Amino acid sequence: MSEQLKKLLIGIQTFSEIIEDNHVYVDKTKKAFSLITNTKRVSYPC
Repeated sequence: MSEQLKKLLIGIQTFSEIIEDNHVYVDKTKKAFSLITNTKRVSYPC
């Protein structure tokens, strides 16, 4: 039995392209929000 692997997307901007081309979409909205709200400010030397 052959299993077809889905393609990871790079540079695709629309959900219709993701669906039509059988790509995988991983929503990282919660992770991004968590990083933004729970990370202390970091300052870099100039």
